[in-house]
Amino acid sequence: MLDLSARVVYQHPHPLLSRLVCLWVGKRRWTQKRAHFKRAIAKASKQRGFTAKAERENNWRVTGGSIGAIISGLEWKRLRRILGLNAWGEQLLFRIRHGALSTWNPITQVPGCPHLRCEGLRHLRLHHVLLECSAAQKLWKVFLTPWRRLGFRSDVSNGKNVFTLELPELVGYGH
Repeated sequence: MLDLSARVVYQHPHPLLSRLVCLWVGKRRWTQKRAHFKRAIAKASKQRGFTAKAERENNWRVTGGSIGAIISGLEWKRLRRILGLNAWGEQLLFRIRHGALSTWNPITQVPGCPHLRCEGLRHLRLHHVLLECSAAQKLWKVFLTPWRRLGFRSDVSNGKNVFTLELPELVGYGH
């Protein structure tokens, strides 16, 4: 039971508070301004986002090796400058770079590879889905075949040329 004679001087919102409710405190409605609480809630949310982003980028560096370092080095400005890349492609590369591409398998209800040959394997990372999986390797061969006809001799393991689209091996590139 609430003691009506108690005088509320300060209130502390719960960290998971997502909706602010006005409380009547004495003769004034607020002892703290609403902006104060909004900044406190936003600060915690932003900090969780920065931490999650750093963890995803670290996962690329740990599991991806040299390709992980290359993908982590891609900047949004460079993605926007790739000729012929539409908005969907830019978003896809951006999500791959930030490790935000979902690997959730709705059939098994765990993160993993969507290909049938990898169905028994669980808790696979994005690196497997994009590079190590047999279905991904077949797709990379299809993708790289036309480039090899033009003189491109690199493979997917050298991710610098593939993910940054720097193709110095091609005749007349950059001229």
